[in-house]
Amino acid sequence: ETDRAEVLSACGLPDEAAAALERAARSFALRRMRQSQGEAEFVRARILLDRDPETARRLALKAARLFKSWGSTDWALRAEVVAVAAEVALRRRTALSTATELHQRVARRAIRVETKALCLHAATASLDQGDQLAAASWLRRSRVGDEESLDLRLLHRLTRARLAARQGRRALAFTHLGAGLDELHEWLSTYGSLDLQSALVGRGRGLAALGLELAIAD
Repeated sequence: ETDRAEVLSACGLPDEAAAALERAARSFALRRMRQSQGEAEFVRARILLDRDPETARRLALKAARLFKSWGSTDWALRAEVVAVAAEVALRRRTALSTATELHQRVARRAIRVETKALCLHAATASLDQGDQLAAASWLRRSRVGDEESLDLRLLHRLTRARLAARQGRRALAFTHLGAGLDELHEWLSTYGSLDLQSALVGRGRGLAALGLELAIAD
């Protein structure tokens, strides 16, 4: 089931992947395989993050508890990062303080990717609170480079576009959105199947949504 979920997720079928992981998590729970159960819940939370952040947050916190009970500190921190991302997506008032506190713990463990992601989540939460200076500071601290994963690069572009839009720099916002979509399209071109490309294009949903929002406002 976990292998099936990995393939389904890679093919742009998140609902089917989440269902397979739910079955796997139940099976692991019956056998008291806490680490494996936690990993299944963790991946399921990541898959559902954009579509159902409330459920993603619940699953991520459950995974964190499972990891802690097994003594897997780094895995628990990774799960908490997903929970924070869900809080930011839900625009909870506690999102910024939670992200700030978690960033300190993750940075101490030198979990590089999650440290960068937390900077971007904190920047978004700062923008939601109307603090552009704090958002700009978090963005500078993220230090996302071209060698990062596509998802992290797209989140970085989206966050920079949000800040530029909030500053009234619409041209710069569109530049970041366009660059992010170009990166996505270049990545999609490595897949020969048009069906697969169509399924995976959802990774740019946030960029497209902000671009349309800015266009409609003008």
